[in-house]
Amino acid sequence: MAFLRDITERKEADKKIKQHTENLEKADKQKNEFLAILGHELRNPLAAISGSIEVLKVQPAKIDTILGVMGKSLRLISSLLDDMLDLTRMSRGEIKLYKKAIDLRGSIEDAVANVKKSISEKNQLLKINMLDKPIIINADATRIEQVIINILSNARNYTSEGGMIELTTKINNKHVIVSIKDNGIGIDPKMLEEIFYPFTRSTKELGSPGSLGIGLALVKQLITLHDGKVSAKSNGVGEGAEIIIELTLANSPDILDDKRDIKYIDENVLVGLKIMLVDDNPEALEGLAIVLNKKGSIIRKALDAKEALNVLQTFKPDMFILDIGMPGMNGYELCDHLRKMGYNKSLIVAVSGYGHEDSHLLSQKAGMDYHMNKPLDYYELIQKIAFHYSC
Repeated sequence: MAFLRDITERKEADKKIKQHTENLEKADKQKNEFLAILGHELRNPLAAISGSIEVLKVQPAKIDTILGVMGKSLRLISSLLDDMLDLTRMSRGEIKLYKKAIDLRGSIEDAVANVKKSISEKNQLLKINMLDKPIIINADATRIEQVIINILSNARNYTSEGGMIELTTKINNKHVIVSIKDNGIGIDPKMLEEIFYPFTRSTKELGSPGSLGIGLALVKQLITLHDGKVSAKSNGVGEGAEIIIELTLANSPDILDDKRDIKYIDENVLVGLKIMLVDDNPEALEGLAIVLNKKGSIIRKALDAKEALNVLQTFKPDMFILDIGMPGMNGYELCDHLRKMGYNKSLIVAVSGYGHEDSHLLSQKAGMDYHMNKPLDYYELIQKIAFHYSC
């Protein structure tokens, strides 16, 4: 007697187990590659900072050059940390947009200003072909600026010394097209879609200094959240590359947030400005005090909220710069307390290692005027203060 048994379900189950095992192995490999890349990319700027400190000990006359190296290294570390945090938010679906009608040209100009120095350091030519009329879209201005920065930085990294990067905007029916093209190392045609996946680099042999293979993945995520499209073009390795963004134009011509129409910023307004600094990190406190003192501001320092409130008995500041993560009363609570004390019109700036969207929202809810991430960009801080008191 013969028995027949249907093993279709068993085969299907075995297939699913095999696929699941392969996915786990792939994920584990990606994780190990990511950690290796992260370690490598962090060691480079840390080594530069360490070496600069040693050089400074024996050749203090080279302080300007050394400070330039250290500043560049710190910006690189900060950028890597921002990428990692955004990757975590992206994987959890926690990236939020705060849309309003903006002139896209403003976000592009801010992004170009952000990367212009690093591009010029490689003697690269950056050409901007911008439309001379408003390009109104409903978007999160900060995130759109981040998208442009990421693409320009990617082009800079993968383009050799003396190369060219070109940004062009044009209108196509109800859409705006932003193209960023370079004459760099190019992309293998087989990888034109893969480069938008996390941890992917266009060429493993040449690599990309200061990159975790996250930038373009974030670009795709952010553009998708804006209901837009992003794609890549290249004729192959050595033939340059082009990243193309397509976004929908807003129906309303109203500009609610036009970054182009800002008033003249005069840093002289910092002279004589009374500023209270509160941070439980003495080194950070002293460094910021030195910078602002050089601008002519009158500074008082406190290591916590209790000390700050004591100082306020004899010192009446025009503005406050508050750390968030302090023991006892944190920065949010201190800000709320200051507003209730009568400092309603004083400029209050939060500085913190907490850079996610929730911390920015908490700062806003507490009554902060600005929230800036650590390590603090002193130039940006001074510009914000000058802008506030110039208006």
